[in-house]
Amino acid sequence: MSDLFIHLFDSAYRQRNDIETLRLDAEVDADNISHLRRRLDLTEARLDRAELVIEAMFVYLENQELMNRDTLAMLIREVDGLDGKVDGRAGVKPTEG
Repeated sequence: MSDLFIHLFDSAYRQRNDIETLRLDAEVDADNISHLRRRLDLTEARLDRAELVIEAMFVYLENQELMNRDTLAMLIREVDGLDGKVDGRAGVKPTEG
């Protein structure tokens, strides 16, 4: 009976239990943050690479006198509006062909 009394009313026991629960939760949170940071780093690397490739392609087109920055800006606005809203995002998938 006294074990039950200690378990139900011992605030130090409950505090230790709460602390252990919080410690375990913090470990899980740290693992999740670490995983998300790795994913963010990979996404940033992919974005950096995509920006480099796009800029290289544009420079090539510009050097071949096939396109200039004004034409590119016009085309970007046109493609941006294909989904019905000009918001700086591609809301429709590129056409296949």
